[in-house]
Amino acid sequence: MELKLKKNFIDYRYIEQTKLQNKYNIIVCIPVSYEYEYIQILIQSLYKLDKKYLHKTLFIFNINNTKSASDEVIDNNKKTFKLLSEQNFNFDVLLLKYFNKDKALDDKNGGVGLARKIAMDNALFLFDYSSEKNVLVCLDADCIVEPNYINEIYDFYKINNADVAYVNYKHRLDHNIDEIISYELYLRYYVLALHYANSPYAFHTIGSTITCTPQAYIKAEGMNKRKAAEDFYFLQKLAKNFKVHHIKNTTIYPSDRISHRVPFGTGKAIHNYIEGLQNKYKVYDFEIFKILKQFLEIFYNKTLSAEKYLKIFEKIHPEINVFLNEYKFIQSWDKILNNSKYPEKIQQQKSIWFDGFMTLKFVHHFDRILPKSDCFHNYKLLFENLKITFPNNYPNKIDEKIEFLNFVRDIEKVVKF
Repeated sequence: MELKLKKNFIDYRYIEQTKLQNKYNIIVCIPVSYEYEYIQILIQSLYKLDKKYLHKTLFIFNINNTKSASDEVIDNNKKTFKLLSEQNFNFDVLLLKYFNKDKALDDKNGGVGLARKIAMDNALFLFDYSSEKNVLVCLDADCIVEPNYINEIYDFYKINNADVAYVNYKHRLDHNIDEIISYELYLRYYVLALHYANSPYAFHTIGSTITCTPQAYIKAEGMNKRKAAEDFYFLQKLAKNFKVHHIKNTTIYPSDRISHRVPFGTGKAIHNYIEGLQNKYKVYDFEIFKILKQFLEIFYNKTLSAEKYLKIFEKIHPEINVFLNEYKFIQSWDKILNNSKYPEKIQQQKSIWFDGFMTLKFVHHFDRILPKSDCFHNYKLLFENLKITFPNNYPNKIDEKIEFLNFVRDIEKVVKF
């Protein structure tokens, strides 16, 4: 049996030119562009992988750039291709060459989303579908993985019969330490605050952490071609059909480098902190998530007419209705009620309409009224409501901030989402 996307499929079929067989249960897809310096660290960590499942594992490196890429980028990619070609890995590797001018990605669509998509779409042809479980894994070229990386992912899927999961992560603290601590605390605060609010979208959306089965990948219509935030939108689509699990017993370590290549993400945030374009140690006001919690409690636990909903929401906070009117809640809700015959279907449509992106829009709307404020103060309020003891003092020195970050990282590993 062979699985294939029915639409949006990109068939570049470099795979036809290889001797690879349909024997893999784990396929790791890695977009690579201008990564010669960083990928060497990843390679070192791959050599340390436990061998238990390596005979069932394939790593696909999609070395890519756009047609208009500079000679510097193309030369860097050529060096990366040569470096990877010369490795003596104890697992199978497929190198996709999309860096030469004749094979480069088109300028309109070329970027990390398309690079991921090419590797993931074509990985569908290489799984052993006679096995009970197969896993597609996303990784980035600037990451480090632990020796148990493959083992823990595959065992997690088998034991939990999972469809979708993200891997635990910790940004490396090699450079720009104050900035990366600020950014990671920002990311973790948002997810923990969504957890407090009982949002079904309380999970991280970092590309290098995402995993799913081939069946889930097809259900979500595959990776998108976005040049940025491709991971966010992809995981949102997966979450509308499957529970998103958290793989906690292995960790990936993304780079803390500065980047200008995309308008979102770690690299851009670090750049903005350093240039003073964004204030460090500021997060969304905790009051927003208290409002969100009350809203979700009513929305998910009661099925009412749009008018009755709005009357209740007005009492929670009048800006909820301002937000809902902006996104045509009445029309959307009436359509859901008219098209959904059963209570289970209505509940499903609630989480589809008020998805992770709508949740973020909700938070952004209230951010205009309740602007971002001190990170540690808001963490203190969040911890109080989650019944977690806050450390004795607000962190001030770098070593205190690192200690606090590690404390928050540990909380995520024990909190049940």
